[in-house]
Amino acid sequence: IQKNLDKIESIIPKLKKYDIVCAWGNSILLRPYLSKSARGIMNILSKNSGSIFMFGNLTEKGHPRHLSRLGYSNKPEPFTYSMYLEKLGV
Repeated sequence: IQKNLDKIESIIPKLKKYDIVCAWGNSILLRPYLSKSARGIMNILSKNSGSIFMFGNLTEKGHPRHLSRLGYSNKPEPFTYSMYLEKLGV
């Protein structure tokens, strides 16, 4: 996990503009390392300026829906990751 986070942290600050889509669905609950990774990535993104989106509604368990579960008519919507992390304790 740390190797991936280090790579992300080395790339993101070099980007003048970026769009990130959060779309892991409820599978984040199945493997403990996924929530650790999400928290690490969100911490990196919070130090930089970019746009973070999700598509469709959150799942019933409160996670950003996986794109494979959506139709093409869904539009990107802002994803407030700080509230997500706080609410779910991810």
